[in-house]
Amino acid sequence: MTKKIFFILVVLFIIFLGTIGYMLIENWSFLDALYMTIITITTIGFGEVRPLNVGGRVFTMFFSIIGIVIITTFISVISSFIIQTKIVENYRRRKMEKTIREIKGHIIICGAGNIGRYVLKEVLKEKKRPVIVIDNDTNFLSLAQNSVKDIEYDNKKLIFIDGDPSKEEVLLNKANINNAYGLIACLPNDSSNLLITLTVKNLNPRVKVSAFVLEEENIPKFYLVGVDDVVSGNFLIGKRLASSMINENILSFIEQVTFVKDRSYYLADVTVSKGSSIIGKTLREINVPNRFDILIIAVKSVEFSEYIFNPKTDHVIKENDILIVMGQKVNIDNFINYTKG
Repeated sequence: MTKKIFFILVVLFIIFLGTIGYMLIENWSFLDALYMTIITITTIGFGEVRPLNVGGRVFTMFFSIIGIVIITTFISVISSFIIQTKIVENYRRRKMEKTIREIKGHIIICGAGNIGRYVLKEVLKEKKRPVIVIDNDTNFLSLAQNSVKDIEYDNKKLIFIDGDPSKEEVLLNKANINNAYGLIACLPNDSSNLLITLTVKNLNPRVKVSAFVLEEENIPKFYLVGVDDVVSGNFLIGKRLASSMINENILSFIEQVTFVKDRSYYLADVTVSKGSSIIGKTLREINVPNRFDILIIAVKSVEFSEYIFNPKTDHVIKENDILIVMGQKVNIDNFINYTKG
């Protein structure tokens, strides 16, 4: 039992005790006794309900002293509780603000609804970058926090913010947009997502922005304001439904390698950084499929603007090449570590 609840019960007991005392000593009604009890312990100073006899006066003197001590202590406890709560809140807020100021290369997810929660789960599984989730609906934020309880991640790298993601103040001061790697706009309506992307690109054009678009006809508007990737909900649903009838074997394969637990396969992009041990080697020499049990699906070299699908084994790896690979996550991580050697 907390101190707050304890003192509330004590005050209620004192009121009950005083009421019973006046009813027994002065033979007053319940209402008169309760009224006298309240004005006595609160030291309001109103006159007695009725003239007191000797027993009533003695009882009032002792009851007043006890009442003053209890009420003073109660007020002190409540005040201390409020002050401590404010101090704790301010400390947590300053600590979060400091963490956000120091965070870099993070991903901002705007929206904690159904789509946002799926996005959050997938981003956390990669464990590559810190994540900030923004939504002005506290219920959605709570649902998002509960949705990732079964996922292992660093608590210091996941921050939930109650705010409007389309506001410059929120993006600048609460989400540190200037140091972010990317932003995903996944609110359930196109107008909100368009406003967010427009605001973000105005604040920091370097940030990579991906947006969810419900209506396919709105896609050009998003590209017009500088969005890097657009995902159209109706378009994907339409392709999914059509594929279920036309290409059912292919769809079954994709679902098996993507959604079956412990056998899920991922697509990942691996950038060949400066000093990597694989620079200057051919794909044949690296022998990725046999050594790491992953497939190199495509390569994007600094010399070409488009991806080379199914690259030849004599392709020579260069600095800043981007390799699109597919395989189980542990094998992809092993390959990434190898490229850094």
